[in-house]
Amino acid sequence: MRQEFRSLMKSVNRVEFVFEAIQKSLGEKGKLGWLFYVLDDGQAHSQKQLSKDWMIPRSTLNAIVKKAEEEGFVELRSVPKTRRELEILLTEKGKAAADELLQPYIELEDQALAETAEKYSHHFVEVFDYFSKNLEQKIIQGIMEQERDF
Repeated sequence: MRQEFRSLMKSVNRVEFVFEAIQKSLGEKGKLGWLFYVLDDGQAHSQKQLSKDWMIPRSTLNAIVKKAEEEGFVELRSVPKTRRELEILLTEKGKAAADELLQPYIELEDQALAETAEKYSHHFVEVFDYFSKNLEQKIIQGIMEQERDF
């Protein structure tokens, strides 16, 4: 099992490397491109949720969001029943910029996913999602148990 896990982690790192390469290829628009990518699902997201889902520090995310808001790419709205939480939405200008900036990469991403799903089925995404959540739960539980023992 250890070798399988190591192989899996190499694959995860390869995917992360690809996203970092895309970000670098976008130059100064790299961080903005990342924000476009995570917001481009048409949903409103809170900074708290984006930080958790995408594992990015809230301070880093806040800086990117502020810049995007100043440039008119995103709109911030108060989340009902919270004191300070804001949800982030792409504006029409932001949607257009996201399409222009990300389209070449999304097409390649779609091709890779389609080829993989053709060979292994779309279930591999569901399986990997289950595995990642299960691993997170086990590790967090393990950390908490170790901390109690000290």
